[in-house]
Amino acid sequence: MATFEVASPKFEPLFTLKDPITGERPNHIVMPGGRASAKTVSTSLAVIYHMRNKKLLKLKRSLRVVIARQFGSSIDESFWSELENASTLMGVWSEFTWGNKVITHKPTGSTVTSIGLERNKGNIKGLAQVDLVVVEEAAYVTSESIETLVPTIRKDFSVIMWLYNPMNRNDAVAQKFVECEVPYPKTTIIETNWRDNKFLSQRAIADKDALELADPIAFRNVYEGEYMGAEDNVLIKPVIIEEARKCVPIRNEKLKVTAGFDVSGMGKDVSVIVRRRGKEILSVHKKSKGNTQEMTDWAKQIYVTNGWDIVIV
Repeated sequence: MATFEVASPKFEPLFTLKDPITGERPNHIVMPGGRASAKTVSTSLAVIYHMRNKKLLKLKRSLRVVIARQFGSSIDESFWSELENASTLMGVWSEFTWGNKVITHKPTGSTVTSIGLERNKGNIKGLAQVDLVVVEEAAYVTSESIETLVPTIRKDFSVIMWLYNPMNRNDAVAQKFVECEVPYPKTTIIETNWRDNKFLSQRAIADKDALELADPIAFRNVYEGEYMGAEDNVLIKPVIIEEARKCVPIRNEKLKVTAGFDVSGMGKDVSVIVRRRGKEILSVHKKSKGNTQEMTDWAKQIYVTNGWDIVIV
């Protein structure tokens, strides 16, 4: 008999297929979560668990599982290796035939195949009799793909599991199941981050800690599973500006004067030179568009008049 341990009790609905609050069987299990939260490993274990359910033998039926992602079409592009690792962890690897396009559980005849939603739009509608769909990297799945897939999976007791690392709250999967004003019917949401993985390796912990020190904004998105808005992809993030506004400048004339030169781009943008000493802003200079020689002469004039020790362009 296969025995295994799950990283967190939060993942129990993957195996029981029951909502922990209502006790009802969900049509959708949505798993937004940071990396290293064990959501992929736990889902792989659940797939193997359901494929070899003894009830299938008694009923003389098999389970049809499909792994879907927006891009890609072959099973080796999805979490084929995760399924193989899960079967090894459970001690049942030999019960399966590991083909390039199909994984088959020999005793029950249950199968796993894969589909790329972008490349196979016409084939999505052929999934009506699928029992379980696992959607990988669901943050990249388009609204069009979701609206095609969801009504297609209509077999009684079928379930779609959506796995993704949250990117933007406006992503299609987030708007469909998580950020909607009215809760989507028969949907169980499992939110996780690295703290929910009791098997987290020391290597993963070291990488997590390193990112937290280097880029706290990226850390909150990658490991905490928080949304990253478009404004967080810029060089100077809003949180840095807000923190800078809280600083009280202390005059220290022993520090070097640094000038920052931001050359104008397209549209109504203007060139700006800011001089600072430590956290104290000494002067701000602006100029509308000009050619390279004009900008150089302008900067030289400010240097002669005000001076600086270092300039960053």
